[in-house]
Amino acid sequence: MALFKDLLKKMRGENEPDDHIDQPAPEPAEKPAAPAPKPVPPVADPAAVYRKIRTQALGAAPPVQKEEGEPPFYSAVIDIASADGCTTMVCRHPEEVNLYTRRGDVMMGVQKNAPEVEEAAGLLWKVMGHFAGQITFMKDDDYQLPSAGKHRVFLLARDGIGRLDIDPTAPYESGSMERTVLYAYYHLFRCIAKCRAEQEETPAQPVEQEKTDTPDEVEKTDQA
Repeated sequence: MALFKDLLKKMRGENEPDDHIDQPAPEPAEKPAAPAPKPVPPVADPAAVYRKIRTQALGAAPPVQKEEGEPPFYSAVIDIASADGCTTMVCRHPEEVNLYTRRGDVMMGVQKNAPEVEEAAGLLWKVMGHFAGQITFMKDDDYQLPSAGKHRVFLLARDGIGRLDIDPTAPYESGSMERTVLYAYYHLFRCIAKCRAEQEETPAQPVEQEKTDTPDEVEKTDQA
């Protein structure tokens, strides 16, 4: 071993330290730990989401002082239940309309810029106002969803919250409150869906860039 060290000294020089010869090789550096996976946000409870929607839509306070020509209702929550879940339409007088899926996610946002939706929303409020005297007001804040195949309408008024249960398969008489209200919000629903479909089908228009003259065009203009 000593002979081997002496040989290395002659190859590297007499004054070169040889302490490093017997030192162990350095350990490889540890690889950085992989980043922790992002936590998956919990899925909101549909019942809790719907309760929040109702609280926001039906808990708004009407104006303190009653004004002349004030509508009988300020907000409406319309639940359309099916075997797959529930679609909820929230309307705020006079034109704001939002449509929610059964999970509470906004499917179609505010549609007050579409003339067809504005007209349909105005018709719905006229129908609601026409039958305001026949609406039964609730004694509590039970905002339960209707059973599959049934509809339920909640209406915010100055005197409380009205509730109207509608069975779309029932043989209502022509001109009855249930059938007229049913047709009114069906019409609004179709207008929103139509506007949504048109927006999805309309391709985005390319933005025209401002034309700049080439050097040849500038020269021709100067010569003219």
